[in-house]
Amino acid sequence: MSSMEGSAASKTQARAHEIAARLDRLIATENARREARGEDPITHREIAKLTGDRVSPTTVRGLHKAENGRGAPANPQVSTLDAIGEVFGIRNGAEYFTSDAAAKAVDKQLRALQALAEIRGPQGAPGDAGLSLAFRAAQLSPDGYRLVNDLAERLLAHELAARQEPDNSAERDG
Repeated sequence: MSSMEGSAASKTQARAHEIAARLDRLIATENARREARGEDPITHREIAKLTGDRVSPTTVRGLHKAENGRGAPANPQVSTLDAIGEVFGIRNGAEYFTSDAAAKAVDKQLRALQALAEIRGPQGAPGDAGLSLAFRAAQLSPDGYRLVNDLAERLLAHELAARQEPDNSAERDG
């Protein structure tokens, strides 16, 4: 094998591992959302089904493991990456899987959505409470938003201070 062939093979392998890592992040994000709702984790078979069977479970598994069925680095078609991206709500999945800039932007959005999903609702469980607040805030005027934001800052400061106060209830009871 010439040095050029070796270099091309190592680039293909590096790309396959990057695609696998990005797919792993998407799966982990989806599974965190599902766990919060008491649902089963997503499977390679389910991902394939959600592509409308444009991608096989074996292909999804291979991309997740960074290799094809013959042990060589995975080298998927653009249509395959687009189909898998769509499953996770990403338009132009090929760009997400192959462009560092696109992946960085999408991952930032996913972290923001995860933070919203972790906001506790009235019963103390994560769910749609954060999204509900965000949708309401988006409908406020700039003055209304500032008012709600100021109130949230004051409430947070009050709760943080209350958490830091020592519990003197035993001294009062005694």
